[in-house]
Amino acid sequence: MLDFKRLLSAGIALAALAGPASAAVVAPGTSVDGQTQLQWSEQWWQWALGVPSANNPIMDATGADAGQNNAGPVFFLAGTFGESVTRSFSAPGGTPVFFPVVNYIDLETDTAACGLSCALGFISPAIGGATGLMASVDGVAVAVDGTYRQTSAAFFPASLPAGNIYGMPGGTYDGFVSDGYWVMLDGLSPGPHTITFGGSIPGVDPVLVTDNIDVPEPASLALLVGGVAALGLRRRVRRT
Repeated sequence: MLDFKRLLSAGIALAALAGPASAAVVAPGTSVDGQTQLQWSEQWWQWALGVPSANNPIMDATGADAGQNNAGPVFFLAGTFGESVTRSFSAPGGTPVFFPVVNYIDLETDTAACGLSCALGFISPAIGGATGLMASVDGVAVAVDGTYRQTSAAFFPASLPAGNIYGMPGGTYDGFVSDGYWVMLDGLSPGPHTITFGGSIPGVDPVLVTDNIDVPEPASLALLVGGVAALGLRRRVRRT
């Protein structure tokens, strides 16, 4: 007999960023550091799921943990499970910044029983029904349209640590798929920036997140801490 346990949570994100030389939005079809933005969206999930809940940037209400495991060639912005929050943190200048506007993930523990189309069938309708998608860069709007949507074309793996945010046994799981809207920026200029984001997917209340980001001058010590992003996860665990 199969026992199904499901976990659903979701979030949203809209971004804004400023400065005399504010960051430019990278076209969704443009690769960054040799990888497509779909690949970066899946790496974002591997990063977000790979930090224990005790100091996971998604669970962070202040921004103090946003830099956990976040020193790669692209700086990931994390978000919430749907709660409104205001965060303050520092981020590196000149590094591309990547974040979701709305996103959703599904884990299938038996990919033979539920293949790619089956798995996407649990999350893609919600992303397709997303409303109020907003992004602004220090008050300058970014038009988030269908070209910003990134949908998994195959299952991908992610490693969950002990004490992970979904309470699953630690280990590597191969049956993840994701769907959502994502924005890549070419990097932040030195100085203060404000990223505010919001939106809604069916069944989730609208969320407002405000990030106050300080980018040190090049001679300053940059504290790598995170930003904003939206998170949603649906888990199906099959047990015999």
